[in-house]
Amino acid sequence: MIPKLDYNDLYQHVWGGLRDGACVGIFPEGGSHDRTDLLPLKAGICIMALGAMEKYGITVTLVSCGFTYFQQEKFRSKVIMQYGHPYAIPQEMV
Repeated sequence: MIPKLDYNDLYQHVWGGLRDGACVGIFPEGGSHDRTDLLPLKAGICIMALGAMEKYGITVTLVSCGFTYFQQEKFRSKVIMQYGHPYAIPQEMV
């Protein structure tokens, strides 16, 4: 049995970074190079973004990104990182 983890310190650091204008990179899926399908997003990214907006009254913008591997069956294959359009989270969501 894995004990419940306390992420409070992590969230405090991320919220402070977002407040200060930092860019935070998160891989919320936790997938692997050999998967071809998307996994469900985890709640942590929402807690980080909405928590910073609630705590500091700031706007948080998300930019999705994903890796495309040239040979996903090969370890350390060449990869392209692709970016989506920036999405500013509406304040109403907080």
